[in-house]
Amino acid sequence: GQGAAAMSVAQAARLIAVVGAGGLHRRCPPSLEADAACQETAVVQDDLAIEVILSGLLRVVDSGTARRLPKVDGVRVYAKTGTADDPGRTDESPWGIEPAAYATPHSWFIALAESEAHPASQAHTPGRLAIAVVVPRGGSGAGAAGHAAVDIIGAARDLGYLAEEGS
Repeated sequence: GQGAAAMSVAQAARLIAVVGAGGLHRRCPPSLEADAACQETAVVQDDLAIEVILSGLLRVVDSGTARRLPKVDGVRVYAKTGTADDPGRTDESPWGIEPAAYATPHSWFIALAESEAHPASQAHTPGRLAIAVVVPRGGSGAGAAGHAAVDIIGAARDLGYLAEEGS
């Protein structure tokens, strides 16, 4: 958000993950053991509501603020960019940012990625990857954070995380 942090990057990641999981919030143990049981809570129970959100996030990439970002072959990306204005703070003065003066905004980008083999904007699609990136003083959301997200998504695809189901 604008100014003082209204949402942390971890909260943004949880938010996009709930959308990607069809409205289901999963809270897993901190150990992150592969076979550990996660607590699941239905946050949104209307598949149509999730599909509407996904359609809007897809438009951000197709014709909105993220339209100029490079595409990742074989991967569909749903995203929300964020540019958070925040005047300089005292703790930033060692980096030449004056307290209370204009400073470059923070760059935010949250995204879901899935194989293009799946139909678009479906509430329940297996294998989606949710990510959130923030680059302090990185400029526009589609700038530093958006490009970092594209690199992360491309690497995930190359490692087989976004492969078509069953391949």
